[in-house]
Amino acid sequence: MPRSLLGLPKAHLHVHLEGTIRPATLVDIAARHGVAAPLGAQDGARYAFRDLASFFVDYQRVRDCLNDADDFRRIAYELCQDEAAQGVRYAEVTFSPAYHALRLGDWDMPVATILEGFAQGESDFGIKCRLILDHSRRRSYELAEQTLAAAVRFRDRGVIGLGLGGPEADYPPEPFAPLLDDATLAQIARASVGSSYLDNSAKQSIAGEIDEWLAAEGEGFEPSRGFDSPNPLSRRAH
Repeated sequence: MPRSLLGLPKAHLHVHLEGTIRPATLVDIAARHGVAAPLGAQDGARYAFRDLASFFVDYQRVRDCLNDADDFRRIAYELCQDEAAQGVRYAEVTFSPAYHALRLGDWDMPVATILEGFAQGESDFGIKCRLILDHSRRRSYELAEQTLAAAVRFRDRGVIGLGLGGPEADYPPEPFAPLLDDATLAQIARASVGSSYLDNSAKQSIAGEIDEWLAAEGEGFEPSRGFDSPNPLSRRAH
């Protein structure tokens, strides 16, 4: 008998906030600010792009549509709703604050309102979302320091990691090594794609939920091996 995986508890360990915006939400936000939504989203039903280059162009335009606290709070809350509908219990969400700080002249407002959206989403949908602040290697070390400073300011409200994005071949991570050491001292995790910074209680809670679901569904699925196993998400959807 066909079984839906929607009920399987999941942990989503790498997702970019602006990449989760609903097309209809983007069209609405753009209209409210009197700007044009990316061509690939203007029907409000789905995103469309020709190739990777056009995707990145539209992704920049998506970010440029976000201009006030309501925008950031809304997209964070809707991420919680959409993830929870797919069985996600915990998500680590990547966000690059420097891009918006340079546009809007404010480092704190986007981060603060995203975390407010997460808090309301947790209350309404039972999903925990935590934020990783990402820095593009193509940007300056000074902006990286400001990104870490923002992470420290919001550490107790849901920011758990500092990430480095961008092409490694042309922009290696070594110049940022002192900054990453500072992040460790400040109890901010060094984030990387596919890494999880779940606390132990969250690990055990989600692993337990997964095992209960697998046991109830029975034949065809194996019990989980725990988040600390060599292949922690083996046989799991995420």
